Amino acid sequence: MSKNRFETLLNCLRFDDASTRDERRSSDKAALISQLFEKLIQNCKEVCSIGSYAFIDEMLVAFRGRCRFKMYMPKKPNKYGLKIMCMTDAKNGYFVDAYIYLGKDSDSQGLPIEYQTEQTHASGFAIGCVD
Repeated sequence: MSKNRFETLLNCLRFDDASTRDERRSSDKAALISQLFEKLIQNCKEVCSIGSYAFIDEMLVAFRGRCRFKMYMPKKPNKYGLKIMCMTDAKNGYFVDAYIYLGKDSDSQGLPIEYQTEQTHASGFAIGCVD
C-alpha cells in the first residue's frame, strides 16, 4: 500500500457516530474513543483469565496530539500521553481491566481500588499496587 493511500484511509477512519458526538462529549471527555476502548476491555475480559496474583498500575500511552485529557508525566520515558489505570495479571502481564484517566475534574479521581477489584472480591486473589 502506498503512503498516500494509507494517509487517505487514516483520514477517513472514525470510531464514533458523528450524529451523537456533541451529546456524548458533554458527558464524556473520551467520547471519540470510549466505545472502542470499552469493546477492547470487554474482549480482554473474555479472552484473558486472571491468575492468582494481579497488579494495579498506571501506564502512559505516548500521544502528542490535541486531547483534553493528555497528561504530562516527567518521570516516564514518553513525557506526554494518555494515562490509563489498569489491572494486569502478574504472571503473563496481560491487562484484564482498565480505564482512561480523564483528569482531576472528572469522575475517576485517583485510583478507585473498589472499581478495579469488584470482580475479585471473595475470589482468593492477591492484589498489589505499584507506586
